[in-house]
Amino acid sequence: MDKLIKAQYTEYYVELREIKGLRWPRPQEIIEISKRRNLTSNELLALLSRTFYPPIWLLELNIGKNENNKRRPITDFYNVLRFIDTIEDARPEILSIETKRNLIDSFVRVIEKVQRRNKSESIEDLVSNELTTITNTLKPGVMNQYEEAFVEHFRRGGVLRSMKKNASDLERRAIYMCTSSMAIGMKDFLGKKIDTIERLREYCDYVAGYVGTALTEIVDCSDGVQLNDKEARMFGRALQIVNVLKDPKDDYEKRRVVYLPEELLGGLSHEELFNPDSVSGKQIRRAALNTMISHARDSLRQSMDYVSSIPERLTGYRGFTMIPLFAAIETLNRMKREGAEAVFNGKKEAIKMGEGTGYNLGRFVYSILKFEDGKRTDKFLELYKKSLSEDPERYSFEPGKFEEWTKDF
Repeated sequence: MDKLIKAQYTEYYVELREIKGLRWPRPQEIIEISKRRNLTSNELLALLSRTFYPPIWLLELNIGKNENNKRRPITDFYNVLRFIDTIEDARPEILSIETKRNLIDSFVRVIEKVQRRNKSESIEDLVSNELTTITNTLKPGVMNQYEEAFVEHFRRGGVLRSMKKNASDLERRAIYMCTSSMAIGMKDFLGKKIDTIERLREYCDYVAGYVGTALTEIVDCSDGVQLNDKEARMFGRALQIVNVLKDPKDDYEKRRVVYLPEELLGGLSHEELFNPDSVSGKQIRRAALNTMISHARDSLRQSMDYVSSIPERLTGYRGFTMIPLFAAIETLNRMKREGAEAVFNGKKEAIKMGEGTGYNLGRFVYSILKFEDGKRTDKFLELYKKSLSEDPERYSFEPGKFEEWTKDF
């Protein structure tokens, strides 16, 4: 039985870490496991994609009575995306732009071959030859021990074998098409400045919008539900815009990349943009952050339509979309409160949700979908969307604020 956490303000909000069946290993624990055996696709997901680890598990934990379990193929899908991201993010002083482009092309060809082979055909030749060549080239450019372990264990083929086994032909095709589209954008933007907000949207469409398209196709072939593809792409794009805002300092210092549009920087050099002592830089940072938060909120507000359109019976998929959407909104609120100087300095408190906030968010989404009918969830989505325009922090999941509004909800 799920262990219910009793509290004065509610009867049924469940602590995610205490849900039977949800195993949430820490990265360092996974590193130790990796020294003894091959890592599973699920462990690789927890290693580098921790933001999506809980929502992907909700695909199974919150599964509706007439909903198919999509956790395994989507776990493999996100690991494939994480691998191609690792190529894009590799140290520029070690892997040149041309080398990255070649690696991206080679990896897309591997995914294409996996999706073309039928269930009876082996992929061991792809694992031992092409995939091994790609990973051997990539490993010197990875950023840390976690990426090194991820690349090494991806090389051993567990993710691709799992994808071939657990994903249907149509699901594998959706994964390939997304990877291929993402690769086009990544190669195009490597080494280039993003001039305008529109170009940033285009980049976000390539690296995240097409993820929304692929997920919509997976839902269609798995559950026979056709969701709005345009709204799905907006959903992916909105989450990526928030990711861009979260990591400006890290992107610049480690990858020598600035994703903020040049039109917002007023001719300011990137060096001055990240110089905390620059007076003109301070003004630009504040204005750029405010402008981008406004654009991000507009995109997230539109993304609410996508989440609201998911049928009541697909409670697993609803939970999968609600957690990253709410987390993005919480992160924007935190950045707005902490201010541009904290965000551009990479202050953890300014760009990441607190642990208690994340727990409250996960507990709420899991519990409302598990123990309530769809009407209550629909009502909350309606109220939450309205609050984005009127009072973005009205339904905050932060400790203290969360307890306050859930008294009446």
